[in-house]
Parts: sequence; structure tokens; C-alpha cells
Amino acid sequence: MTDKNNGGYQDQDRALDIIFEELKGNKISKAVRKAKIFSTIRTIGISLITFIVLSIAIISISEKVSVIKWSEYIGKINHSYTIQGPNKFPGMFQSYRGYFGGEVEHKTFKYIHGKRVYTGTYTFQYNLLGEKHPQWNGTLINNTNMTDEELNYLPRYNHIGQKLMVFYYPYVDYGNRYQNDLSLLEDIGNEKYMEIALSFDEEYSMDEVEGMIPENINLTWYWVNSEEESHKSTQKRYIDEQDMGNGEIKEVEQYPDLCYEDQAYGIKAINEYGEKIEKPEENFIKALKNGDVTSLYNIIAGSDGTLTKEDIKVQGVVVTGDTESLKLLEDLPFIKATSIGVITDKY
Repeated sequence: MTDKNNGGYQDQDRALDIIFEELKGNKISKAVRKAKIFSTIRTIGISLITFIVLSIAIISISEKVSVIKWSEYIGKINHSYTIQGPNKFPGMFQSYRGYFGGEVEHKTFKYIHGKRVYTGTYTFQYNLLGEKHPQWNGTLINNTNMTDEELNYLPRYNHIGQKLMVFYYPYVDYGNRYQNDLSLLEDIGNEKYMEIALSFDEEYSMDEVEGMIPENINLTWYWVNSEEESHKSTQKRYIDEQDMGNGEIKEVEQYPDLCYEDQAYGIKAINEYGEKIEKPEENFIKALKNGDVTSLYNIIAGSDGTLTKEDIKVQGVVVTGDTESLKLLEDLPFIKATSIGVITDKY
């Protein structure tokens, strides 16, 4: 009896042990599952918080970088108009800033003897790697009977179809190819204002030029000699030997360079309101020194490395006026060529 009873008790004990073990195992499993769930939730929470914090930091940094880059490139644009673009000024800037970059668009105008004339819209994109400008692809002329020399002297236009003024280097002999747009004044008539580029027979100082231009003529821009002496010979007419392959060498005639207004460097004598600038060379020198054209500064400055007004050599100017006032320029001996640019109505 006793053994049977003991065996029964033992069986009951084992059954209870099993039940307790199962309960204990269930509790442990539940605890483990809860711990895993909590750990997962905590990991997700930490990751989410980290992501939010990093995103806010990245957005904040990108905005600061974008603003810095925007200011940098606006400064470059303003510098460029200080040393280039006769009579040309930037209008209001419109910006689209994004992450670590953006896009800047600005319209330009010319101030022609009291009138503002729209001259185009320009856009560039910028990012951490630099800036990107749209590329303008010219049309290749291949169905003409004109010679290469004639093509070299064809008029050029900006992207909205306005004629570009052209300058003639004083140290280059252009033969009978000098342009004389003063001869067109009678055909243009008296109800127009215009700008006209004057190319000189030699280099002059700024002070000399001021005394050479008639008082009734509005002098708005000085074309400055910015070429290295070693480069001047390549702007003249010469024969270039080109390797055509298979050992064949062909002599190709290179025609004298012209300097179009969008390639020229110079000094603005008026501001965007048409007001005369006192000591305009100071703005030019400052822009060269602080801008991205320090090599140009060194070329004009000469051997001493310090650019002053005395170092500036003027090869031509841009003036504005009406037909009657511009006729005062006819037959002036120091003018080798004249090129009309933008023409606008007086009223």
C-alpha cells in the first residue's frame, strides 16, 4: 500500500514538476519575447530619433552651404559685370535653392543714353562641385559661297538677336577690313539712341581719352589692353601649319582676331542709373583683385605687380548718344573703326 501510495505521490510530484516547468518556461519565453519586442522598439526608436536629428542637421547644413554658395556666385556675377559687358548690368536675381546647391537666374539690361534695354536672361546651376552654365551652340555655316576671310568678319549676335559691338586691336593691321558704322547714321535717323564702340589707332591713358572725346558724347566704357605681349603675335594674320595625318602638312591661313564685346575687358564709366562714376578705375582694380581673375590683374599691373591707373592702357571706348551728337566723331584721326551695338527708340 505504502509503495503504491509513494508511487502515486511521486507521479503527482512529477506531474506538478512538469506543470511548474512548463509554467516557468512559458514565463521565461514571454519575458524573452517581451525583452525582444522592447529591444526592437528601442532600436527602432533610437534609429528614428537619430534619423530625425541627422536629417535636421543635414538640412540645416545644406541650407547654410547653399546660402554661402549663392552669395559666392552672386559676388562672381557682380564682379564679372564690373570688368566686362559695356553698358550692361545685371537686373534682379531670382534664386531656387536646394540641398547643397541651387539655381540662379538673372535678367540683364543695357543703359543706352537714358533708356534701359533688355538684353537677355541668364541662368546657372551650382553645387558643392562648382557651377554649370547652359551651353549655347552656334549654327555651323556650310552652305555659303563666302570665303573663310569673309566669314571671319561676319556680325555676331547675342542669344536674343541683338548685334554685338566689335573692337579692332590697335597693333593688328586689318587692311581694308576696318568697320565704319558712323557711315550708317544718316540711314538710322534722328529718333534713335545707340551705343557705338570706337577702336583707337594706338593705346592711350584714361586721362588722354577723356580729353579726346567731344563733350557732347557720353563716354560709358573703356576697353582695356589685357593681352600678354607673347599672345599678341597670334592675333595677327599668319600661316598655321596643320598636320592632316599620313604625314601631310597643310598650310592654313589664320585671319586677324577681332574682339567682340562679350570677350573684352574694360572699365564702366557709368552706373546702372546712367550716373557718371568718379574714379571708375578703382572699381575695376578692386574687382580684378578680389575676383577670380588675378592673372588678368598681374598682366595689366606689369612687372611691379601693383595695378594703378597709370598701368591701364585704353585701346578703345564705348559711347552713347543720338545721331546728331555721334556725328561729332566723324573724321577724328585717332578712331580706326566704329561698330554700332544696341539701338533703341528715343521715346
